[in-house]
Order: sequence, then C-alpha cells, then structure tokens
Amino acid sequence: MSEDFRSAQELHRAYAAGELSPVEELERTLARTEDLQPVLNAMSRMDTDTAREQARQAEQRWRGGSARGPLDGVPITVKDNVPVAGRIARAGSRGTPDTPGRVNGPVVDRLLEAGAVIVGATTMPDWGCKGVGDSPLWGTTRNPWDRSLTPGGSSSGAAAGVAAGMTPWSIGSDGAGSIRMPAGFCGLAGIKPTYGRVAMLPGSAFGSLSHQGPLARTVGDLAILLDAIAQPDDRDGMSWPGPGFQVPSGDGSLDGLRVAVDIDWGPYPAAPELRAAVQQTADRLAARGAWVEPVPVDVTGARETLDLLWETGCAAVIDHAGPERRELFDETMRYFADRAAGHTAIQYADAMASRTLLAGRLAALHRDWDVLLTPVTTTPAFEVDTDIPAGSGMESWLDWAPYTYPFNLTGQPAMTVPAGVDERNRPLAIQLVGPRFADQRLLAVAAAIEAETGGFVGLSDGGRRLDLEGR
Repeated sequence: MSEDFRSAQELHRAYAAGELSPVEELERTLARTEDLQPVLNAMSRMDTDTAREQARQAEQRWRGGSARGPLDGVPITVKDNVPVAGRIARAGSRGTPDTPGRVNGPVVDRLLEAGAVIVGATTMPDWGCKGVGDSPLWGTTRNPWDRSLTPGGSSSGAAAGVAAGMTPWSIGSDGAGSIRMPAGFCGLAGIKPTYGRVAMLPGSAFGSLSHQGPLARTVGDLAILLDAIAQPDDRDGMSWPGPGFQVPSGDGSLDGLRVAVDIDWGPYPAAPELRAAVQQTADRLAARGAWVEPVPVDVTGARETLDLLWETGCAAVIDHAGPERRELFDETMRYFADRAAGHTAIQYADAMASRTLLAGRLAALHRDWDVLLTPVTTTPAFEVDTDIPAGSGMESWLDWAPYTYPFNLTGQPAMTVPAGVDERNRPLAIQLVGPRFADQRLLAVAAAIEAETGGFVGLSDGGRRLDLEGR
C-alpha cells in the first residue's frame, strides 16, 4: 500500500517498530496537503508550526518508551466549526467573526491528551447548512475520485482530505447527514455516534441535531478514534460516559443478528446502483448468518420536523449576525432563513413533540431488529457547485438525503460503510443504523462488511483510481 494511504493502525505499528517517526509522517502529510490543496481545496487552515511541535513531542515519547497510545503522533484534521484555542474557526462562513477561539472544544482536548498531531481545519459550507462542499468563504471543495463531483457535505474537506491520503482520519460533524453523506460520496467509513457520546461545546446552528464524530478509510481506525473522543465533558451537560470502543475483527459468524432493510423512503427513489449496493450488502450479511428481511420503517413527519428546526437554526444565525451582515451568508442559508419567517412558537413545540414520537417509533422497531440497513443517499456524488443533481426535479438537498436526517432527530448511532463503485467510478455506500447506545454493534457489522468488500481499498478491482492529476 502507498505510504500516502497508511492507516492509523499501520502508523502506530511503524512508530512502535522504529520504522517511521511522527516527524517524518507529519512532513509527508504537509507535503501531500500542499500538493493537493490546489486540486481539492480540502483545507481551510493549516496549523503547521504547532503541528510540528506536537510531532516533535510525540517522537520524543515514542523514543522514550512513553507513547500515549494509538493516536500518539498520528496526523489528524478537524472541521472548521471545531474550536481550537488561538485559532480562527469560521464554520465556513463570511458572517462569523474573524477572531481566534479562546478554548479548545472537548474533542480537541481529547485529541491532544492522546498525542494526536492536529494539522489544521477542513473546509465546509456556510454553517453546515447544506449537503455539498462549497461556500462563499472557502470556495468549492472537490471529490478526489472525480474532481468534477462534489465530495458531499458538510464535512466536505474532511472527507476529501482523508480519501486523498492527506491524513488517515478526520473529525467531522453531522446535523442531518454531514458525516455520513461525504463519507459515502468519497468511499469512506464515517459514524454519527449516539447523541451525547461525544461531548461538544455549544455553537451549532442546529442544536441537538448536531453530533461530532470521525471519518476514516478503515472501520478499525474509526473505532480507535471514536474510543479516544467519546468521553464526557462538564462543558457539555448532555454528554455521558460509556464503555470504551474496541476494534472489531470483522471475522466470524453473524448468527442471531437481526437486520431490517428498507430502501424506499420519500418521493425520490434511490438510484439503481445504490439499491443494488444495499441488496448485495444484505446478501453478504445473510451469508454470514444474519437474519435479514425487508421491513417498512415509519418516518412519518421526519422531513417536516427537520425542515422547521433546520430553517429556524439558519434564521437564528443570520439574525444574531445582524441585518448588515445578511448578504455575507450563503444563498442556501438565506433561503432556509427566509422560510423560517412564518414559523411560530407553537409550530416549534409541535415539531419537538413529533421528534419525540419519531424516536419512540424507531425504538420500537429496534426491539425486533438489531440493525437497520438503508442507502445513505438517493444518488451517488454529482456535479460541484449545485445543491441538487441536474435534472432531478428536486428542490432542496434534503430531497436526496431522506435516509440520514431522521436519525439526527432521534439521536441514534448511524454510520456509512463503503460498498463499491459504479460505472462512472463514483463510490457507493450503505448506511447502518442501531438503537441508542449500540455504536459498538454498528462497528462490528461494518467490520464484517469491510472484510467482505475490502472497504476503501477494495472500491475497485484495479485499486484506487483517484482523480488527483494536474497538480
């Protein structure tokens, strides 16, 4: 495997054997990022000097026999809405203040405690308001598999950078699919953990819809990173402690696992190649001993509830910025905010009640079914600089994302797993959903799928076919 695509686990083994140092790996990362940034536009900020100091300290720990664990000395990026003390986090927006943060977010503190080397921040659309990768502030981020396509969003640069081999993993956030959709478009694994499992500072436009979590090229790396960041923090009163996460083997039988499959949600059907990917995954799970059946999932009211909460969040951000800054925000952000003008407090209360009812229906589903298997989106990656696929007849990016946002409303864990490529070399993916607190179960099922398909590495018979020329 190319040195640009070493997993975090492989880097850990190389450090332990003395075959590679954190300083050497960081310099490779910086060179790779400098090379590819003009091609992909994945980074919003580089923290080169502090990263070099962090790498030097990690190297000393490894040489002194005091390495802190599997993250020590491994490069990582964080999304542009994750606070880092002394650094400017803009949330992809021209409407945010251009001032350094005063404190680290909980995730950053956990990363630094584990010895990770934070290379910088990744691009995202304005306040994560849409599922693609462009913003008035950072411009257009491109998909490493085909630079004419979007990497998805809103963890756009996170997914593009990991898929292109800049770093083995990244921290994203997910308010309606913003980890899972770009992971799917870029052929990665990504998880939105159970709400509160990863502590966050206040600041998301979308409140308790938003979760932070990891993206990686392997399920094993995903589990390691989630284990490091999934710790409570007193600054987030909704965070909670739980058992640590283990790297699943992917081997063995799935006897007794009950898997529900549902493909047809909403007015826009999933593309044939994505439907086939879900069916092939179902067949693989059944061959490993799982009990797999089609089960209709009742997500009645989810879109209406999400619309009201999403639009209200966008309106709140723009209102707090003041009328003089309104035109600085992305057109999509302003569109959603305008739609919120007619919302009432009673409608908001009704939406919260509908959210609770949805959570109850999904909890009842999971009394009978351990895992729900669905597509991630209705479409593979499509052209950049548009919110919807050309000719689709859709009106909003949420029209092609009906499978993701219900689980932001319910707080359940949900994750993306790679599932091959289509004839255009676009990555395909499936989504796994579990009941609250079943994050480890999802990782285990994802590892079993990865063992069958090869995951990111096995996306095509000819190996990776990334579109990174023209540097």
